Amino acid sequence: MEQLYFLETAIPKKENWLQNMTEEEKAVMAQHFAYVNQLFSEGKIFFSGACTDGAMGIIIYQAESYESAFEMFQNDPLVKSGITNTDLHPFKAGHMQ
Repeated sequence: MEQLYFLETAIPKKENWLQNMTEEEKAVMAQHFAYVNQLFSEGKIFFSGACTDGAMGIIIYQAESYESAFEMFQNDPLVKSGITNTDLHPFKAGHMQ
């Protein structure tokens, strides 16, 4: 079956969030990083990263269906926590080097 791509965006709800994270938010981020690392090692994440100014983070999931990607999205500790505004969208790359 063809692999499809899906873009998760996570935009902080608070200004200067990276510099002002609470201990609870730091714990959520540690869980999020562990989750992303696990999915990456399983070949389910094509790309992930964040803007160095804290504007947003992104994940590009590889999945066979939207439902499969949505399940990964919903299980992300960052999404579950609600500390960022998160969305999931079908994604198609335009140009890459």
